Amino acid sequence: KDPVGGMFSFFPCAPAAEQPRGFARPVIRLPGIVTGRLKQGKRLNPLTETREARQLWKSVVDQVKDQGLWMALSAKMPERRSGPT
Repeated sequence: KDPVGGMFSFFPCAPAAEQPRGFARPVIRLPGIVTGRLKQGKRLNPLTETREARQLWKSVVDQVKDQGLWMALSAKMPERRSGPT
């Protein structure tokens, strides 16, 4: 709603018609910032300049898009499917 320096919060997504079974978490490589060891969790990387943050953000955006995914701002939860009984 209120981008900072052109950056905004998003999550990777894909149209259901293109990825009916879902998709793997995109691989993001930012040496020294994002590691493959942390699957989830919080790690702060204090940046003093918006310009630095924007460069990192743009790299994440590019990597998400390069993996064939889109950027979503919001989503409606799908109806729950019943599994095999």
